[in-house]
Amino acid sequence: NARLFLYGNNASVSDLSSAGAGSALIANGNLKSGASLTLGPVTLTVMQNHDNTYAGTLTDTYREYPGSGSGTTGPLNLLKTGPALLRLSGLSTCSGTTTVAAGALQVDGQLNSGGVTVKSGATLTGTGELDGPVAVLNGGKLAPGAGGMGLLTVMNSLALAGTAVMELSKSGMKLSNDRVAGITTLSYGGSLLTTNIG
Repeated sequence: NARLFLYGNNASVSDLSSAGAGSALIANGNLKSGASLTLGPVTLTVMQNHDNTYAGTLTDTYREYPGSGSGTTGPLNLLKTGPALLRLSGLSTCSGTTTVAAGALQVDGQLNSGGVTVKSGATLTGTGELDGPVAVLNGGKLAPGAGGMGLLTVMNSLALAGTAVMELSKSGMKLSNDRVAGITTLSYGGSLLTTNIG
C-alpha cells in the first residue's frame, strides 16, 4: 500500500498512476484535528503526459497513528495539467478544489471535492460521480462517458459556459445517448455539440 503525505507542502508529480484498486493513497496529513502540527492547504499538481489511471484515494487526511495537540490539517487541492488523460477510478474525499487546466480528467470513481473547474482547452469526462459544484469555463468541455456513451453524475450545481459534448445512437427503435444526472442547479451557457455514432 503506497502512501504519499504532503504534510503542508505543495507537490508536483508527472504521470500519476497506481497499480491496483485502492492500493495507493495521497493525503495532506494524518489527522483533521488533534494533530501535533497545523498544516495549511496544499496543492498536488499532476502533469499528465501519458494516459494513465489512478485507482487510489485522494484525501485531506489519513490516520496512520494517534496524535495529541490542537493542530488541524487543511484541504488537499488537485491541479491537473499536461496534454494527456488522467483517469480517477477510486474514491476521493479531499475537500479542496479540483482544477482541470489542460488535457482531460476522467472521473470513473467518486470525487467528493470542494468543486471542479474545467478551464479553456481542458475536458472533464467519465462515468463516475462528482459531489461538489462543477464549473465548465468558456473554452472548456464536458463530455460524459468513457470512450463511448455514458452517464456522469453531478450531485451539485453545474455551470456550463463551455461546450457540452454529447453522443447519440439509435438501434432500431431504441435511442441512447450521453447523460448528466443528479444536478441540483443548472446554469446554461456555451454550446452543445452532438454526434450521431450509430
